[in-house]
Amino acid sequence: MDSRDNSDASKENTTVPVKQPKSYDEQVAHIEKKGFIIDDRESCAMFLHKANYYRLSAYFLPFRKGDGTYFPNIRFQRIQRIYEFDGKIRNFLFKCIEEIELYLRSQ
Repeated sequence: MDSRDNSDASKENTTVPVKQPKSYDEQVAHIEKKGFIIDDRESCAMFLHKANYYRLSAYFLPFRKGDGTYFPNIRFQRIQRIYEFDGKIRNFLFKCIEEIELYLRSQ
Protein backbone atom coordinates (compact mmCIF):
# COMPACT_ATOMS: atom_id res chain seq x y z
CA MET A 1 0.00 0.00 0.00
CA ASP A 2 1.45 3.40 -0.97
CA SER A 3 1.27 6.64 1.04
CA ARG A 4 -1.72 7.86 -0.97
CA ASP A 5 -3.73 4.88 0.21
CA ASN A 6 -2.83 5.65 3.83
CA SER A 7 -4.03 9.24 3.61
CA ASP A 8 -7.31 8.12 2.04
CA ALA A 9 -7.82 5.62 4.86
CA SER A 10 -7.21 8.26 7.52
CA LYS A 11 -9.75 10.57 5.88
CA GLU A 12 -12.38 7.85 6.05
CA ASN A 13 -11.84 7.42 9.80
CA THR A 14 -12.15 11.13 10.53
CA THR A 15 -15.59 12.13 11.78
CA VAL A 16 -16.85 15.59 12.47
CA PRO A 17 -19.16 15.86 15.45
CA VAL A 18 -22.57 17.23 14.53
CA LYS A 19 -24.16 19.74 16.88
CA GLN A 20 -27.60 18.69 18.02
CA PRO A 21 -30.26 21.28 17.19
CA LYS A 22 -31.60 23.30 20.10
CA SER A 23 -35.29 23.33 20.91
CA TYR A 24 -37.13 26.60 20.36
CA ASP A 25 -37.24 27.14 24.12
CA GLU A 26 -33.46 26.67 24.27
CA GLN A 27 -33.05 29.16 21.41
CA VAL A 28 -35.21 31.70 23.28
CA ALA A 29 -33.07 31.17 26.40
CA HIS A 30 -29.92 31.66 24.29
CA ILE A 31 -31.23 34.98 22.99
CA GLU A 32 -32.02 36.06 26.55
CA LYS A 33 -28.55 34.97 27.65
CA LYS A 34 -27.11 37.37 25.05
CA GLY A 35 -28.98 40.13 26.90
CA PHE A 36 -31.92 40.74 24.58
CA ILE A 37 -35.28 41.45 26.20
CA ILE A 38 -38.04 39.03 25.28
CA ASP A 39 -41.50 40.22 26.28
CA ASP A 40 -43.37 37.13 25.07
CA ARG A 41 -41.39 33.88 25.07
CA GLU A 42 -44.11 31.94 23.22
CA SER A 43 -44.34 34.53 20.46
CA CYS A 44 -40.54 34.55 20.17
CA ALA A 45 -40.46 30.74 19.86
CA MET A 46 -43.15 30.84 17.17
CA PHE A 47 -41.17 33.47 15.26
CA LEU A 48 -38.00 31.36 15.52
CA HIS A 49 -39.94 28.40 14.14
CA LYS A 50 -40.92 30.51 11.13
CA ALA A 51 -37.69 32.44 10.59
CA ASN A 52 -34.96 30.00 11.72
CA TYR A 53 -32.49 31.09 14.41
CA TYR A 54 -29.40 30.83 12.23
CA ARG A 55 -30.90 32.99 9.52
CA LEU A 56 -32.04 35.47 12.14
CA SER A 57 -28.67 35.52 13.92
CA ALA A 58 -27.22 37.97 11.37
CA TYR A 59 -29.75 40.54 12.56
CA PHE A 60 -28.18 40.51 16.04
CA LEU A 61 -24.78 41.62 14.69
CA PRO A 62 -25.43 45.40 14.50
CA PHE A 63 -26.13 45.28 18.25
CA ARG A 64 -22.87 43.51 19.14
CA LYS A 65 -20.07 45.47 20.73
CA GLY A 66 -16.39 45.01 19.88
CA ASP A 67 -15.87 42.73 22.90
CA GLY A 68 -18.55 40.29 21.67
CA THR A 69 -21.24 41.33 24.15
CA TYR A 70 -24.43 43.07 23.10
CA PHE A 71 -25.76 46.52 23.86
CA PRO A 72 -28.22 46.47 26.78
CA ASN A 73 -31.98 46.98 26.64
CA ILE A 74 -32.53 45.78 23.06
CA ARG A 75 -35.89 44.09 22.67
CA PHE A 76 -36.20 40.98 20.54
CA GLN A 77 -39.23 42.59 18.95
CA ARG A 78 -36.86 45.18 17.43
CA ILE A 79 -34.85 42.38 15.78
CA GLN A 80 -38.09 40.85 14.55
CA ARG A 81 -39.27 44.15 13.02
CA ILE A 82 -35.93 44.64 11.24
CA TYR A 83 -36.12 41.08 9.87
CA GLU A 84 -39.68 41.62 8.63
CA PHE A 85 -38.80 45.01 7.09
CA ASP A 86 -35.85 43.41 5.31
CA GLY A 87 -38.24 40.82 3.85
CA LYS A 88 -40.59 43.56 2.60
CA ILE A 89 -37.71 45.38 0.93
CA ARG A 90 -36.50 42.14 -0.66
CA ASN A 91 -39.98 41.35 -2.00
CA PHE A 92 -40.36 44.89 -3.36
CA LEU A 93 -36.99 44.72 -5.12
CA PHE A 94 -37.75 41.31 -6.64
CA LYS A 95 -41.05 42.66 -7.96
CA CYS A 96 -39.22 45.64 -9.52
CA ILE A 97 -36.60 43.36 -11.05
CA GLU A 98 -39.33 41.14 -12.46
CA GLU A 99 -41.02 44.12 -14.12
CA ILE A 100 -37.71 45.32 -15.59
CA GLU A 101 -36.99 41.83 -16.87
CA LEU A 102 -40.41 41.57 -18.53
CA TYR A 103 -39.98 45.00 -20.07
CA LEU A 104 -36.55 44.16 -21.48
CA ARG A 105 -37.78 40.83 -22.90
CA SER A 106 -40.60 42.54 -24.73
CA GLN A 107 -38.32 45.08 -26.44
